[in-house]
Amino acid sequence: MAILGNRCAPVLTGESARRFLEAMEKADRLPRRELPENFFSDIENCLRRSKEQAEKDKSETATVGRHEESGYKTDK
Repeated sequence: MAILGNRCAPVLTGESARRFLEAMEKADRLPRRELPENFFSDIENCLRRSKEQAEKDKSETATVGRHEESGYKTDK
């Protein structure tokens, strides 16, 4: 085991090291994906709309419940 900062990491030797290097080289040859230009702004927009809808739903249910809105009363 090698100590790297506050972590212990295994030291790869022999066959394990060879397989690791092959896998790393293979991963490096794969094409890199480019995110769309407005990828993060779309996510932020979805989160904003979700929060707005949650606040709207919360305020609607806090003022009038469904059974009160329709005039239905429960027997207790």
